[in-house]
Amino acid sequence: MLSTMELLEAIFIIITILIFLMAAMLTLSSILLRRAAKKVIELFRIKNALDLEDAKTREELGLTGQSFMERMVKPKDYKPQALEFLINWSVIKEAPDNRLYLCEEKLAELNHKKSQEGNMFEMWKIILPPK
Repeated sequence: MLSTMELLEAIFIIITILIFLMAAMLTLSSILLRRAAKKVIELFRIKNALDLEDAKTREELGLTGQSFMERMVKPKDYKPQALEFLINWSVIKEAPDNRLYLCEEKLAELNHKKSQEGNMFEMWKIILPPK
């Protein structure tokens, strides 16, 4: 039979492992989201969706979510989540008819803020590719 001290040590080790695994999952998720954001920005540039007149729908850009069956057999696609992230930061603008376009001015503004403010915009160093 395990003593109380051995039992506490075992519980501590299990909790430590769980915390480490949770941190690893959050880090991996963040890395994958950053990579997807880069791909989304590049996709808008490739499709020339850079202003209101050339705005594209999510379907035209291929940024719709995965179906139930796709989620079962394929790895998670972080691009739709990255798109929402970029819309919230106003890097991607939405036209009244739900078409989307990349706002290069806002992207440049965030890159400029990143270089001036350092740590506050540290994530943009990884997310936003240089022009």
